Amino acid sequence: PHVQEAHRRWRLPHGEAVARRRDEDRAALAFLGVHAAWGVVPDYLYWPHAGAWIEPSAWRRWLRRLKLVLRPDRTLAIRVRRQAVESIVRACLARWPNSTVLAPLGLGGHPDHRLVATVARTMVPAGVRLGFYEDLPYAARAKPVAQPGMILHPIAVEAYLTQKIAALACYQ
Repeated sequence: PHVQEAHRRWRLPHGEAVARRRDEDRAALAFLGVHAAWGVVPDYLYWPHAGAWIEPSAWRRWLRRLKLVLRPDRTLAIRVRRQAVESIVRACLARWPNSTVLAPLGLGGHPDHRLVATVARTMVPAGVRLGFYEDLPYAARAKPVAQPGMILHPIAVEAYLTQKIAALACYQ
């Protein structure tokens, strides 16, 4: 029900929502001149343990790509998601070894953003530049969720504000 409601709000049929977001991501990233990688991990919205619906055949195809068997175990699902994100980070570090890794800060409580923030903090090796961005609008709408061991060093964004606004305009 939650997935169908989200798609209705976005005015997109089920099969187009993820493709549209990826297109928006690509446009924003191209504008900024940065590289990105997407894995085969479905957004949290589409995970069965989130109370969401996903086409069973698509779910099974995704699990087969990760060589897993479908089990109704929330702990397993979380572990699988983390391993999948870790594999994406490893691939990015191998492909772009001298790049800066940017990840969402994860303070807004969005499950996907918190997972990526945790993986980035624990996996990115010393010597690799690691930065985080405030994941708006989630951080603005939710009470910030503290991340253990996190020390924040805010930077002034005024110099980048015009670019950020233009990149955000790529999203509808």
